[in-house]
Amino acid sequence: MDNNNWLDDVENWKNETEKNEQEKKRISRLREIGKLGGRPIKTNSRNKQVNVRFTEKEFLNIKEKAEKLNISVSEFIRNSALNKKLPNLEIDKTLTTYALNFSRIKNIFKSEKVQEKKFIEIEKELNVVIKLIKNYLSL
Repeated sequence: MDNNNWLDDVENWKNETEKNEQEKKRISRLREIGKLGGRPIKTNSRNKQVNVRFTEKEFLNIKEKAEKLNISVSEFIRNSALNKKLPNLEIDKTLTTYALNFSRIKNIFKSEKVQEKKFIEIEKELNVVIKLIKNYLSL
């Protein structure tokens, strides 16, 4: 009887091992064709590194500028070196405020509680605001 249990255990272990191997092969196959799910692998990863030395004053200046823009020092140096546009937090905040206000206006129009006279007034004011935004963005 003990011998029979032992054979059953060996058979179960063999079946489990086969299932595990099949699952590993399936996952490997799915990974190859990109259907495993999850975040896709970056194709253009940053794998080159450059070491730069700064004086204490230079580094603090760079760090301060990066903090003002709410980006990392690495990102600040990379964007500066590649002549990329740095984010402007003031403009971003202003545009976010505008977006919120326009959303509120849109909701008022959707509620259909606006009378025709008031609608014409709001339309004129919106045209003025749109011109101001365009002028602001062209600076």
